[in-house]
Amino acid sequence: MTLTLCVVTKKLRPCFQAHQVTILTNHPLKVTLHKPDLSGRMMKWAIELSEYDIQYKPHLSLKGQILANFIVKLPKKWVQTNTINHWWILHVNRASRVLEAGVGLVLLSFIGKPLEQSVCLDFPASNKEVEYEAIIVGLELALALAASKVEIGSDSQIVVEQIQQEYEAKDERMSCHLNGVESCLAKLSDWRVKCIPHEENRKADALVRVVVALPITKYIMLPVYV
Repeated sequence: MTLTLCVVTKKLRPCFQAHQVTILTNHPLKVTLHKPDLSGRMMKWAIELSEYDIQYKPHLSLKGQILANFIVKLPKKWVQTNTINHWWILHVNRASRVLEAGVGLVLLSFIGKPLEQSVCLDFPASNKEVEYEAIIVGLELALALAASKVEIGSDSQIVVEQIQQEYEAKDERMSCHLNGVESCLAKLSDWRVKCIPHEENRKADALVRVVVALPITKYIMLPVYV
């Protein structure tokens, strides 16, 4: 991590000299670089970095880290492949309680690589509103990965039929969420949405249960032992 930062400062030296730069990271770089017992390369890098006005803050962007981890796991050919004619599969689920709401989604790329994500919402919302939030988060993630065709699977019949314009979203808040979904769909070349049985949505359901069961205030790594 320190070497990466040193390389960046060399590539962008004029920017680092002219401005205060904030580094978003969940690694304790600041603490590490100020240890009195540094030696070898770490001491050299710490001296190099001390030249600049750098602040270190926690990484608050979920999507950036998720995408970085996802792309690293993909084979090289994925980066060189044209994604225009391939379908991505998005399955979403939600949970809403009095004090918390959560989103679980599974995005399956056209080469079969899954991206799983749990999201905790910090605002009150009904089950249907949270379902819309899940679809919006999933579509934004798909768009960020250059997907152009997405098939959305949800076990909420009402939400599916409202997106298909078979039902009207009369409530103002629901209409607002529907507009958000339609805005994302407009950026795709093609899309389809269907209602899926709860049994086919177990993975997304498991992801959302993690969110509503744990007191999550920031990103966590959850080890699972078998």
